[in-house]
Amino acid sequence: MNKSIYLKILSVIFFFSFKNSACAQLKDRYEKGSIELQNGQTIKGYINDDELAKMNYSIRYKESEGEKNTSIYDTSQIKTFQLDNGKIFELLSFQENDMTNHVSALAKLIIKGKTSLYKLVYNSTEIYIITND
Repeated sequence: MNKSIYLKILSVIFFFSFKNSACAQLKDRYEKGSIELQNGQTIKGYINDDELAKMNYSIRYKESEGEKNTSIYDTSQIKTFQLDNGKIFELLSFQENDMTNHVSALAKLIIKGKTSLYKLVYNSTEIYIITND
């Protein structure tokens, strides 16, 4: 096969692969899950399974899968939430290294135990937090 034909075929394959993955990112994915609010109330429905940086500070929720309207819950309202696909997020509060800013975030639980490991995005940086009982 001629090199130029080979490169053209690869270019076409790359173009269509990129186009499909770009379109896939535009569709919202809602997963069945539950939210425990700060007041102790638990609500069940569908939660937008978005990128970690967004889910650390607020989530979009709707009661049924086909519903168009969504509600937004943030760190001032949520204590914890989990998706049926296994993702669990818990509200954590921490201070920056210089102790000036107090931050609350819904951190993704990685390991649960006497010592637990959480992951979140803060100021565009992925960070891990370890907590002890």
